[in-house]
Amino acid sequence: MPDTFSAVLTKLERRRADCSRRTSANTRDREFGGLYPPAPKSVIVAAEKKLGFPLPPLLRQIYGKLANGGFGPGHGLIGLEGGYPVEELSLKEMSLVENYFYELSLGGEFCVKGSEGGVSWPEQLVEFCYLGCQGTYAVDCSKPDYPVIEGGRCGMSGHKKSAEAV
Repeated sequence: MPDTFSAVLTKLERRRADCSRRTSANTRDREFGGLYPPAPKSVIVAAEKKLGFPLPPLLRQIYGKLANGGFGPGHGLIGLEGGYPVEELSLKEMSLVENYFYELSLGGEFCVKGSEGGVSWPEQLVEFCYLGCQGTYAVDCSKPDYPVIEGGRCGMSGHKKSAEAV
């Protein structure tokens, strides 16, 4: 594991362990009686198999060493199977993998925060942290550096679609 991963994981572990420093808006960790336990390696491998591509190494480490979602900004990181679910507009609770296929099935567009226009929700763009009304963080798993993009579905959360795209 690269040194930068170790440093990030150490900082996240400290913040996760201190209830007064948690930033997530979700209440499920309190209802659950604490944070979700880390995901077993078999769950991470199964998620990647279902997705058809690997998750970013740092996200794999977070799921496997810290918690299976439920902490972080907004409503927290979306967990894998058995972890913290995201509740979508359908009011159905979904894992990260289920949510990925749900977003693709909608056929909608993804708008990057602060930009005009949108693109069809790209394959391998995985929403991993739902911010609520403010949008989402997604990671582009098609690129080797796994860039994180802040945005959301066009027309929602204040994300605008340009006139040219209409």
